[in-house]
Amino acid sequence: MGAPMTQMQLDVTSEPEVLLDRVTKTFKTDQGPIEVLTPLSLSVAAGEFLVVVGRSGCGKSTLLRLIAGLEQTSSGRILLGHEPVNGPSRERGMVFQDFTSFPWLTVAENVAFGLRLRNVADDEVVLAVTRWIAEVGLDGFANYYPGRLSGGMQQRVAIARTLANEPRLVLMDEPFGSLDAQTRWQMQDLLVRLRKTNRFTVVFVTHDVEEAVFLGDRVAVLSPRPARLLREFVVPFGTDRDRSVTKSNVFLEVEREVLMELRVR
Repeated sequence: MGAPMTQMQLDVTSEPEVLLDRVTKTFKTDQGPIEVLTPLSLSVAAGEFLVVVGRSGCGKSTLLRLIAGLEQTSSGRILLGHEPVNGPSRERGMVFQDFTSFPWLTVAENVAFGLRLRNVADDEVVLAVTRWIAEVGLDGFANYYPGRLSGGMQQRVAIARTLANEPRLVLMDEPFGSLDAQTRWQMQDLLVRLRKTNRFTVVFVTHDVEEAVFLGDRVAVLSPRPARLLREFVVPFGTDRDRSVTKSNVFLEVEREVLMELRVR
């Protein structure tokens, strides 16, 4: 790939925001142990959008749950900044593939949920909810219940709820996987737009290589289970990108190389 694929072109700081140091994960089952992650080391810089791809069942979601603190490593360590990850924390917000809005709460109440748990002052809650509903394009829907919204709109609620808590790290587990193609493109464009005006660090899991290259600053390819890091690709488009980059020769070449890496393993 030559010059376009250099780490120096990433618009991020050199200090890791997330560090995975020789992380392993083995699940104990009645049929015996299942090794999901073999020693895996990976870092994510502050402000970086890292996308993790791999074959179905390779351990991508397990990796994300470990970073979130929803699972414990079998060995190795995970750091957020300089602090070890030992359990869930509001510093790590997660958006799942399934629609996770509380059906008995309105859009505004869903977005405010985490803020209320933290006893944030009412006026600050109102400001945050108003801001993030607008940011994700849900103006006019604040008083709607999730059951009246489309899948894409429900994921907008989930994103707004996560970002309203101002986490240091946003974890996204195939959040657009159940959406139709057109809605998926709209949601990808939303994330690109949000990154232009808000600095946040993201680890995003997907099986869609085009999505990975369009969204990511860097794409990490995992092997089949037990997962190990095969290769990393730097995507040289920065945060100021739009759908037109998907037709560029650089984009198509990165996409081709990621696909080749997945297919030959």
